Amino acid sequence: MHRSRWSRMAGLVAGLTIGVMTIGPAAGHTATAGSSSVAWVPAPQYGGCLGTNLGVFPLNSDGTPIKWVKSAPNDVVGDYQGPGGLSAQVYYAVDQKTGNVTYGAQLLSGVLQPKAKPVASLVGTVVNCDTMSLSGGGWKATATNEGLTGTNGTTTINLQHVVPVLPTLGQPAPTGAATLFNGTDLSQWGTIDCQGTKDWTVITGPAQWKIVNGAIEVVPNTCSIISRQTFGNATIHAEFRSIGTPTHTGVFPQAQYQTTILQEYGLFSGNATGNYGNSPSPGNPSVGVAVNPDIRAVRPPLEWQTLDITYTAPTFNSAGTLLTKAVETVVLNGVTIFDHLQMSPPGGAAARVFTKAKTGAKLPILLEYHGMPVQFRNIWVLPN
Repeated sequence: MHRSRWSRMAGLVAGLTIGVMTIGPAAGHTATAGSSSVAWVPAPQYGGCLGTNLGVFPLNSDGTPIKWVKSAPNDVVGDYQGPGGLSAQVYYAVDQKTGNVTYGAQLLSGVLQPKAKPVASLVGTVVNCDTMSLSGGGWKATATNEGLTGTNGTTTINLQHVVPVLPTLGQPAPTGAATLFNGTDLSQWGTIDCQGTKDWTVITGPAQWKIVNGAIEVVPNTCSIISRQTFGNATIHAEFRSIGTPTHTGVFPQAQYQTTILQEYGLFSGNATGNYGNSPSPGNPSVGVAVNPDIRAVRPPLEWQTLDITYTAPTFNSAGTLLTKAVETVVLNGVTIFDHLQMSPPGGAAARVFTKAKTGAKLPILLEYHGMPVQFRNIWVLPN
Protein backbone atom coordinates (compact mmCIF):
# COMPACT_ATOMS: atom_id res chain seq x y z
CA MET A 1 0.00 0.00 0.00
CA HIS A 2 1.49 3.35 -1.05
CA ARG A 3 0.75 6.45 0.93
CA SER A 4 -0.84 9.36 -0.87
CA ARG A 5 1.20 12.39 -1.88
CA TRP A 6 -0.53 14.41 0.81
CA SER A 7 0.09 11.96 3.65
CA ARG A 8 3.77 11.85 2.69
CA MET A 9 3.92 15.64 2.60
CA ALA A 10 2.29 15.82 6.02
CA GLY A 11 5.70 15.06 7.47
CA LEU A 12 7.02 18.24 5.94
CA VAL A 13 4.15 20.30 7.29
CA ALA A 14 4.63 18.80 10.74
CA GLY A 15 8.32 19.64 10.63
CA LEU A 16 9.48 16.03 10.35
CA THR A 17 13.19 15.97 9.61
CA ILE A 18 14.76 12.72 8.46
CA GLY A 19 18.26 14.06 8.89
CA VAL A 20 20.26 17.25 9.10
CA MET A 21 23.71 17.34 7.57
CA THR A 22 26.65 19.65 7.93
CA ILE A 23 28.61 19.82 4.73
CA GLY A 24 32.37 19.80 5.17
CA PRO A 25 35.17 21.60 3.34
CA ALA A 26 35.80 21.39 -0.38
CA ALA A 27 39.55 20.95 -0.52
CA GLY A 28 41.78 21.24 -3.54
CA HIS A 29 40.53 24.59 -4.81
CA THR A 30 41.40 28.19 -4.03
CA ALA A 31 38.28 28.28 -1.93
CA THR A 32 37.08 26.23 1.01
CA ALA A 33 33.41 25.32 1.10
CA GLY A 34 31.57 26.60 4.13
CA SER A 35 29.05 24.66 6.19
CA SER A 36 25.42 24.22 5.22
CA SER A 37 22.63 22.38 6.96
CA VAL A 38 20.09 20.62 4.78
CA ALA A 39 16.92 19.08 6.17
CA TRP A 40 15.37 16.06 4.45
CA VAL A 41 11.70 15.10 4.47
CA PRO A 42 9.65 12.23 2.97
CA ALA A 43 9.43 12.45 -0.81
CA PRO A 44 6.06 13.37 -2.31
CA GLN A 45 4.40 11.29 -5.01
CA TYR A 46 4.25 12.89 -8.44
CA GLY A 47 2.75 10.05 -10.47
CA GLY A 48 4.03 8.66 -13.74
CA CYS A 49 5.78 5.41 -14.55
CA LEU A 50 9.34 4.18 -14.52
CA GLY A 51 10.59 3.30 -17.97
CA THR A 52 8.59 6.01 -19.72
CA ASN A 53 9.64 9.34 -21.19
CA LEU A 54 8.03 12.07 -23.24
CA GLY A 55 10.04 11.47 -26.39
CA VAL A 56 13.55 11.25 -27.82
CA PHE A 57 14.54 14.32 -29.83
CA PRO A 58 17.55 14.97 -32.08
CA LEU A 59 19.30 18.17 -31.03
CA ASN A 60 22.55 19.93 -31.79
CA SER A 61 24.94 20.99 -29.03
CA ASP A 62 27.99 23.00 -30.12
CA GLY A 63 27.85 21.41 -33.55
CA THR A 64 27.54 17.87 -32.20
CA PRO A 65 24.34 15.87 -32.90
CA ILE A 66 22.87 14.39 -29.71
CA LYS A 67 19.72 12.57 -28.64
CA TRP A 68 17.81 14.38 -25.90
CA VAL A 69 15.23 12.48 -23.82
CA LYS A 70 12.40 14.53 -22.34
CA SER A 71 11.74 13.51 -18.74
CA ALA A 72 8.46 12.08 -17.48
CA PRO A 73 7.69 12.12 -13.75
CA ASN A 74 8.17 9.01 -11.64
CA ASP A 75 8.32 8.35 -7.92
CA VAL A 76 11.41 6.16 -7.65
CA VAL A 77 14.33 8.23 -8.92
CA GLY A 78 15.91 10.23 -6.08
CA ASP A 79 17.55 9.99 -2.65
CA TYR A 80 17.14 7.29 -0.02
CA GLN A 81 18.38 7.52 3.56
CA GLY A 82 18.15 5.56 6.78
CA PRO A 83 20.09 4.00 9.65
CA GLY A 84 23.43 2.25 9.21
CA GLY A 85 25.46 4.98 7.52
CA LEU A 86 24.58 4.13 3.91
CA SER A 87 22.48 6.25 1.57
CA ALA A 88 21.46 5.74 -2.04
CA GLN A 89 20.75 7.71 -5.20
CA VAL A 90 18.48 6.02 -7.74
CA TYR A 91 19.04 7.61 -11.15
CA TYR A 92 18.79 7.19 -14.87
CA ALA A 93 21.28 8.01 -17.60
CA VAL A 94 20.89 8.71 -21.33
CA ASP A 95 23.19 7.62 -24.12
CA GLN A 96 23.59 10.85 -26.09
CA LYS A 97 24.23 8.98 -29.34
CA THR A 98 21.27 6.58 -29.23
CA GLY A 99 18.85 8.08 -26.71
CA ASN A 100 18.75 4.80 -24.80
CA VAL A 101 17.89 5.13 -21.11
CA THR A 102 19.49 3.01 -18.39
CA TYR A 103 18.65 2.92 -14.68
CA GLY A 104 20.82 2.34 -11.65
CA ALA A 105 21.58 3.19 -8.05
CA GLN A 106 24.67 4.37 -6.22
CA LEU A 107 25.20 3.26 -2.63
CA LEU A 108 27.11 5.93 -0.72
CA SER A 109 28.70 6.31 2.68
CA GLY A 110 26.90 9.23 4.29
CA VAL A 111 25.11 12.05 2.48
CA LEU A 112 26.56 14.84 0.33
CA GLN A 113 30.12 14.05 1.32
CA PRO A 114 33.06 15.91 -0.30
CA LYS A 115 34.72 13.90 -3.08
CA ALA A 116 32.14 11.14 -2.61
CA LYS A 117 32.61 7.87 -4.46
CA PRO A 118 30.03 5.08 -4.52
CA VAL A 119 30.47 2.13 -2.17
CA ALA A 120 28.69 0.07 -4.82
CA SER A 121 27.08 0.74 -8.20
CA LEU A 122 23.89 -1.22 -8.90
CA VAL A 123 22.22 -1.83 -12.24
CA GLY A 124 18.49 -1.23 -12.31
CA THR A 125 15.71 -3.15 -14.05
CA VAL A 126 12.23 -1.67 -14.24
CA VAL A 127 9.66 -4.10 -12.80
CA ASN A 128 6.58 -1.90 -13.08
CA CYS A 129 5.50 1.74 -12.76
CA ASP A 130 6.88 2.24 -9.28
CA THR A 131 9.25 -0.67 -8.66
CA MET A 132 12.84 -1.23 -9.71
CA SER A 133 15.06 -4.23 -8.98
CA LEU A 134 18.76 -3.51 -8.45
CA SER A 135 21.90 -5.62 -8.33
CA GLY A 136 25.65 -5.13 -8.26
CA GLY A 137 28.66 -5.38 -5.99
CA GLY A 138 27.10 -8.30 -4.16
CA TRP A 139 23.91 -6.36 -3.45
CA LYS A 140 20.35 -7.35 -4.29
CA ALA A 141 17.85 -4.55 -3.72
CA THR A 142 14.41 -3.22 -4.58
CA ALA A 143 13.45 0.45 -4.86
CA THR A 144 9.87 1.73 -4.77
CA ASN A 145 8.25 5.09 -4.18
CA GLU A 146 8.27 4.21 -0.47
CA GLY A 147 11.85 3.10 0.07
CA LEU A 148 14.84 0.98 -0.88
CA THR A 149 15.58 -2.36 0.77
CA GLY A 150 18.50 -4.63 0.05
CA THR A 151 20.92 -7.28 1.25
CA ASN A 152 24.56 -8.15 0.72
CA GLY A 153 25.32 -11.35 2.60
CA THR A 154 24.37 -10.62 6.20
CA THR A 155 24.25 -6.83 5.66
CA THR A 156 20.84 -5.28 5.11
CA ILE A 157 19.60 -1.78 4.34
CA ASN A 158 16.16 -0.24 4.73
CA LEU A 159 16.14 3.31 3.41
CA GLN A 160 13.34 5.87 3.09
CA HIS A 161 12.76 7.93 -0.06
CA VAL A 162 13.46 11.57 0.86
CA VAL A 163 13.90 15.03 -0.66
CA PRO A 164 15.80 18.05 0.68
CA VAL A 165 14.08 21.21 1.88
CA LEU A 166 15.66 23.99 -0.19
CA PRO A 167 15.92 27.09 2.02
CA THR A 168 15.72 29.70 -0.77
CA LEU A 169 13.18 27.98 -3.07
CA GLY A 170 10.52 30.54 -3.93
CA GLN A 171 12.32 33.29 -2.03
CA PRO A 172 10.97 36.66 -3.19
CA ALA A 173 13.26 39.43 -4.35
CA PRO A 174 14.43 41.48 -1.35
CA THR A 175 14.14 45.25 -1.13
CA GLY A 176 16.52 46.89 -3.58
CA ALA A 177 16.79 43.86 -5.88
CA ALA A 178 16.10 43.90 -9.60
CA THR A 179 13.53 41.29 -10.61
CA LEU A 180 14.67 39.85 -13.93
CA PHE A 181 11.89 37.30 -14.31
CA ASN A 182 8.61 37.18 -12.43
CA GLY A 183 6.90 34.44 -14.41
CA THR A 184 5.01 36.58 -16.91
CA ASP A 185 7.24 38.09 -19.60
CA LEU A 186 10.76 38.32 -21.04
CA SER A 187 10.92 42.11 -21.16
CA GLN A 188 14.03 42.16 -18.93
CA TRP A 189 15.99 39.99 -21.40
CA GLY A 190 17.33 40.20 -24.93
CA THR A 191 19.14 37.86 -27.30
CA ILE A 192 22.81 38.10 -28.24
CA ASP A 193 24.32 37.67 -31.70
CA CYS A 194 25.65 34.13 -31.41
CA GLN A 195 26.40 33.74 -35.11
CA GLY A 196 28.07 37.00 -36.15
CA THR A 197 29.99 39.22 -33.72
CA LYS A 198 29.33 36.84 -30.82
CA ASP A 199 29.40 39.81 -28.45
CA TRP A 200 27.91 38.53 -25.21
CA THR A 201 27.18 42.03 -23.88
CA VAL A 202 25.14 43.51 -26.76
CA ILE A 203 21.43 42.85 -27.26
CA THR A 204 20.49 42.34 -30.90
CA GLY A 205 16.78 41.62 -30.46
CA PRO A 206 14.10 40.30 -28.11
CA ALA A 207 14.73 37.09 -26.20
CA GLN A 208 13.79 34.10 -28.36
CA TRP A 209 13.09 31.72 -25.50
CA LYS A 210 9.52 30.97 -24.39
CA ILE A 211 7.43 31.03 -21.23
CA VAL A 212 5.92 27.71 -20.11
CA ASN A 213 3.76 27.60 -16.96
CA GLY A 214 5.47 30.62 -15.44
CA ALA A 215 9.02 29.54 -16.34
CA ILE A 216 11.50 30.60 -19.01
CA GLU A 217 12.31 27.65 -21.28
CA VAL A 218 15.35 27.47 -23.54
CA VAL A 219 14.29 27.04 -27.18
CA PRO A 220 16.51 24.96 -29.50
CA ASN A 221 18.22 26.75 -32.40
CA THR A 222 18.28 30.13 -30.66
CA CYS A 223 21.00 32.04 -28.78
CA SER A 224 21.93 32.87 -25.20
CA ILE A 225 20.04 35.72 -23.57
CA ILE A 226 21.33 38.58 -21.41
CA SER A 227 19.67 40.91 -18.94
CA ARG A 228 18.83 44.42 -20.10
CA GLN A 229 20.06 45.70 -16.74
CA THR A 230 23.76 45.60 -15.94
CA PHE A 231 25.50 44.82 -12.66
CA GLY A 232 28.80 44.81 -10.81
CA ASN A 233 29.07 43.22 -7.36
CA ALA A 234 25.81 41.38 -6.73
CA THR A 235 23.88 38.51 -5.19
CA ILE A 236 22.13 36.49 -7.88
CA HIS A 237 19.22 34.13 -7.23
CA ALA A 238 17.88 31.80 -9.91
CA GLU A 239 15.71 28.70 -9.81
CA PHE A 240 16.04 26.10 -12.54
CA ARG A 241 15.11 22.57 -13.46
CA SER A 242 16.24 20.03 -15.97
CA ILE A 243 13.32 18.80 -18.07
CA GLY A 244 15.37 16.22 -19.97
CA THR A 245 18.72 14.55 -20.30
CA PRO A 246 21.37 15.60 -21.17
CA THR A 247 21.24 19.15 -19.82
CA HIS A 248 23.74 21.95 -20.26
CA THR A 249 23.25 25.64 -19.54
CA GLY A 250 24.70 28.19 -17.14
CA VAL A 251 24.36 31.47 -15.29
CA PHE A 252 27.13 33.99 -16.08
CA PRO A 253 27.65 36.98 -13.77
CA GLN A 254 28.79 39.91 -15.89
CA ALA A 255 28.34 37.63 -18.96
CA GLN A 256 31.69 35.97 -18.38
CA TYR A 257 32.10 33.75 -15.27
CA GLN A 258 30.17 30.54 -15.99
CA THR A 259 28.33 28.73 -13.23
CA THR A 260 27.41 25.56 -15.11
CA ILE A 261 24.10 23.70 -14.89
CA LEU A 262 24.15 20.04 -15.93
CA GLN A 263 22.07 16.92 -15.35
CA GLU A 264 24.50 14.48 -13.72
CA TYR A 265 22.41 13.31 -10.77
CA GLY A 266 23.61 9.87 -9.65
CA LEU A 267 26.88 10.16 -11.57
CA PHE A 268 30.15 10.65 -9.70
CA SER A 269 32.60 11.31 -12.49
CA GLY A 270 32.91 14.14 -15.00
CA ASN A 271 31.89 17.73 -14.48
CA ALA A 272 29.46 18.70 -11.71
CA THR A 273 26.66 21.25 -11.60
CA GLY A 274 27.88 24.52 -10.12
CA ASN A 275 31.37 24.33 -11.60
CA TYR A 276 33.25 27.41 -12.78
CA GLY A 277 33.03 26.30 -16.35
CA ASN A 278 35.38 28.59 -18.24
CA SER A 279 38.48 28.85 -16.09
CA PRO A 280 41.54 29.33 -18.34
CA SER A 281 43.39 26.13 -19.20
CA PRO A 282 46.90 26.17 -17.67
CA GLY A 283 48.41 25.08 -20.97
CA ASN A 284 46.31 27.35 -23.18
CA PRO A 285 44.53 30.27 -21.46
CA SER A 286 42.38 30.85 -24.54
CA VAL A 287 40.60 27.56 -23.77
CA GLY A 288 38.12 27.32 -20.90
CA VAL A 289 38.15 24.35 -18.51
CA ALA A 290 35.96 23.46 -15.53
CA VAL A 291 36.87 23.98 -11.88
CA ASN A 292 34.59 21.51 -10.16
CA PRO A 293 33.20 21.61 -6.62
CA ASP A 294 33.96 18.68 -4.36
CA ILE A 295 30.29 18.21 -3.44
CA ARG A 296 27.68 17.09 -5.96
CA ALA A 297 24.48 18.76 -4.79
CA VAL A 298 22.45 18.51 -8.01
CA ARG A 299 18.89 17.18 -7.94
CA PRO A 300 17.13 14.79 -10.38
CA PRO A 301 15.28 15.94 -13.52
CA LEU A 302 12.00 17.81 -13.02
CA GLU A 303 12.85 18.93 -9.46
CA TRP A 304 13.13 22.68 -9.08
CA GLN A 305 16.58 23.67 -7.84
CA THR A 306 18.11 26.83 -6.39
CA LEU A 307 21.30 28.64 -7.32
CA ASP A 308 22.50 31.52 -5.14
CA ILE A 309 25.67 33.31 -6.21
CA THR A 310 27.43 36.06 -4.28
CA TYR A 311 29.68 37.71 -6.86
CA THR A 312 32.47 40.26 -6.44
CA ALA A 313 33.77 41.70 -9.70
CA PRO A 314 37.49 41.87 -10.51
CA THR A 315 39.29 45.18 -10.03
CA PHE A 316 41.88 46.88 -12.26
CA ASN A 317 44.22 49.86 -12.12
CA SER A 318 43.99 52.75 -14.56
CA ALA A 319 46.18 50.87 -17.06
CA GLY A 320 43.79 47.90 -17.08
CA THR A 321 46.08 45.64 -15.07
CA LEU A 322 44.23 43.10 -12.91
CA LEU A 323 44.51 43.95 -9.20
CA THR A 324 42.07 41.46 -7.66
CA LYS A 325 40.36 38.44 -9.18
CA ALA A 326 36.63 37.96 -9.30
CA VAL A 327 35.33 36.06 -6.27
CA GLU A 328 32.23 33.88 -5.94
CA THR A 329 30.44 32.05 -3.20
CA VAL A 330 28.05 29.54 -4.78
CA VAL A 331 25.21 27.83 -2.91
CA LEU A 332 23.47 25.04 -4.84
CA ASN A 333 20.27 23.66 -3.33
CA GLY A 334 21.21 24.97 0.10
CA VAL A 335 24.74 23.53 -0.01
CA THR A 336 27.74 25.86 -0.16
CA ILE A 337 29.83 24.30 -2.92
CA PHE A 338 32.29 27.21 -3.29
CA ASP A 339 33.16 29.67 -0.54
CA HIS A 340 35.00 32.76 -1.82
CA LEU A 341 36.37 31.01 -4.88
CA GLN A 342 38.94 33.27 -6.53
CA MET A 343 38.39 33.00 -10.28
CA SER A 344 41.12 33.60 -12.83
CA PRO A 345 40.14 35.67 -15.88
CA PRO A 346 37.87 33.48 -18.02
CA GLY A 347 39.13 31.47 -20.96
CA GLY A 348 37.33 30.58 -24.16
CA ALA A 349 34.77 32.92 -25.70
CA ALA A 350 34.21 34.74 -22.38
CA ALA A 351 37.71 36.21 -22.62
CA ARG A 352 36.28 38.77 -25.05
CA VAL A 353 33.95 40.06 -22.33
CA PHE A 354 36.80 40.28 -19.83
CA THR A 355 38.37 42.97 -21.99
CA LYS A 356 35.28 45.12 -21.43
CA ALA A 357 35.39 44.39 -17.71
CA LYS A 358 38.79 46.09 -17.52
CA THR A 359 37.01 49.43 -17.84
CA GLY A 360 35.10 48.75 -14.64
CA ALA A 361 31.83 48.75 -16.58
CA LYS A 362 28.76 47.08 -15.19
CA LEU A 363 27.77 44.14 -17.39
CA PRO A 364 24.67 41.94 -17.88
CA ILE A 365 23.75 38.53 -16.50
CA LEU A 366 23.84 35.85 -19.21
CA LEU A 367 21.74 32.68 -19.35
CA GLU A 368 23.49 30.21 -21.63
CA TYR A 369 22.06 28.52 -24.69
CA HIS A 370 23.70 25.13 -25.27
CA GLY A 371 21.18 23.35 -27.47
CA MET A 372 19.02 21.69 -24.81
CA PRO A 373 15.69 22.82 -23.27
CA VAL A 374 16.01 23.88 -19.61
CA GLN A 375 13.69 25.99 -17.45
CA PHE A 376 14.37 29.00 -15.19
CA ARG A 377 12.13 30.98 -12.85
CA ASN A 378 12.27 33.51 -9.98
CA ILE A 379 15.42 35.31 -11.12
CA TRP A 380 16.52 38.38 -9.20
CA VAL A 381 19.73 40.30 -8.60
CA LEU A 382 20.62 42.37 -5.54
CA PRO A 383 23.50 44.80 -6.12
CA ASN A 384 26.07 44.66 -3.32
